[in-house]
Amino acid sequence: MKRVFWSGFVAAAAVLCGVAVAQQEYKSESGSWRFVCPAEWNPIGFDVIKADDAQAREEFPDKTFTYIAGFTMGPMNTKTYPYILINKTDVDLSGITFDELDEALRMQEPDNERDLDLLLLGVNFTAEPGSLDRSRLRVTGYYDDTDAQGKEYHATLYTFLGKTQSLQFECYDLKSSASQNVAAFREFVDSFSMRDDLKFVAATGAGHYDKSNYKDAPRRYSSGGRSWRYSGWGIGVMVVLGLLKVFTRSMRN
Repeated sequence: MKRVFWSGFVAAAAVLCGVAVAQQEYKSESGSWRFVCPAEWNPIGFDVIKADDAQAREEFPDKTFTYIAGFTMGPMNTKTYPYILINKTDVDLSGITFDELDEALRMQEPDNERDLDLLLLGVNFTAEPGSLDRSRLRVTGYYDDTDAQGKEYHATLYTFLGKTQSLQFECYDLKSSASQNVAAFREFVDSFSMRDDLKFVAATGAGHYDKSNYKDAPRRYSSGGRSWRYSGWGIGVMVVLGLLKVFTRSMRN
C-alpha cells in the first residue's frame, strides 16, 4: 500500500494489485483532501512516480510542485494513455481577488512589473491560458504536445485552489482519441474535495496585485522611451519567461 502513494497519501479502501479493483477513496493522511478512483483505473506504481519526480528535481532544482500520485487505464507501473498524474504545489494566494486570478490566467505577455508577477502566478496553475470556475475553486487549462515516443497527445489540467497549496490533476490522452475519455477524466476529477478551512478565499476590494502597489512599474520597465521588452533587461526577462513555459510544459509530459 505504501508503495503506491507518497507525500502523505493513503488509500481508504481495498488492497491494490496489478489489475483494476473496485472503486476506492483516496485521501491525505491529514484529511486535507480526498477523491475517488473509479473502478477502471489502476494506480501507477510508487517507483514510477518517484522516478519522474526525482528526474524533474535533478533537471529543475527550483521547481515548485511535487508529483504525489498517478493513475492509468493501462497496466500498473506504466503511463499508458489515458493516464493522470497528480501534483501538489505550494503557492500563497492570500490577498488575491477572483478578478486578479482571471487576469493571471489570461496573461500572455507582461508590460510591466505587475503583469510579470501575475503571469508568474498563472504559470503555477496551467501552461497555457486557463479558465477559472469560481464556484468550484478550480482552474482548467488545455494544451497539445508530442511525447518522447513521437506520439501527439492532449493534456487537460484541473487545478484546485487552496490558501497555501494547490492540487492539480494532469489528464493525458492521445490526441487522436482525446474526446473519448473526457467523461472518464471528469468522473475522477469531480470527486475531489478539499477541507473547507484550507480552500482558497478570494479577497474583496483592492487585492495584492492592485495597481497602486506598483506605482514605480513604468519607470523600472522603460529604457530611452522604448518598451521594457526591447531593453537588455527586458530581453533577459523574456528569455526567462520562455524557459518557464518550456519547463512547465516539460513537467507535464
